[in-house]
Amino acid sequence: MADQCQRIVFFLKKFYTGRKYSSKDLYEMIPEEFGNVSLRTIQRDLLVLQDMEPGLVSERKGREIYYYLTKDYRSHTMPFNISASQLLSFYILKAHLKTFEGTMIEEELISLKTQLERIAPSDIFSLESLFWDKNIGNYNYFHHDAILRRVIDAIAKKKWVEVSYNTSNKGVINKFVCSLVKLFAYAGSIYTIAYVPHHDSHIALALQMIEDITESKADLGKTPDFDFNAWSINRFGVFFGRPENVLIRIKSEYAHYFINRFWHQSQQFSYENNGDLLLKLKVPLAKDFISWILSWGDVMTVIKPIELIKEIDA
Repeated sequence: MADQCQRIVFFLKKFYTGRKYSSKDLYEMIPEEFGNVSLRTIQRDLLVLQDMEPGLVSERKGREIYYYLTKDYRSHTMPFNISASQLLSFYILKAHLKTFEGTMIEEELISLKTQLERIAPSDIFSLESLFWDKNIGNYNYFHHDAILRRVIDAIAKKKWVEVSYNTSNKGVINKFVCSLVKLFAYAGSIYTIAYVPHHDSHIALALQMIEDITESKADLGKTPDFDFNAWSINRFGVFFGRPENVLIRIKSEYAHYFINRFWHQSQQFSYENNGDLLLKLKVPLAKDFISWILSWGDVMTVIKPIELIKEIDA
């Protein structure tokens, strides 16, 4: 009985996409999810589901019977098993889609917008706030349009490129061949992650420091798989370094701000008897980590390691 319930829930999720499925279609999906069952079992499951869901109807096409949820039923029924974080993501996506109204892809978005309206009715995000510059000091990329386009093209088409990179903003240009993997934003800047075969490593390049990017004549084959979470373990921000064990004391009146936020994969929290918060990390003692500590002034006190204490007090 439990197995049948799981299959029925699986089918219902499929039907909520708006597609039509025959018993044979569903039968071919089942082994990967639940193991082997007979076609007759799938047909019995569909009869049970029809009894449970009045919106599930069927129609015959040739020798096959196709099942689907009617559009009216789907548009007035909230899908089950949606977490609060998923619901929030749907609302954010819905708000962003409004910015594409009047563009060449507006018609292609109609089906998605209809689905989102069913899942996330009404508007809870201010459209204006989506593009509100909340991070003071965001870099202005207006004059880097050509570089950004080339970076996007290199990532999308998996090209090997030669990058001319300004390593110090003092005219020192470093040229190397790499494959650009992904873009990410950090502290007001856009970075691209690049795989450099010469060092067999992934590095972060600030978009504004790229002086030139051209397609490389070299074909160095396929790049290694990239895992952002694994890559960022040895970073706090974008700077790389050998991870060190760090212990920081945070004043009790600010504890609530820190304990409910994600700072690094290694973070561990504990409380002292007076209510002060202890934050334990294993991170490189890099520029952005030290800057982060200094930005909090006397809210934070570094307990260890000694080299970090000396750096902060210098």
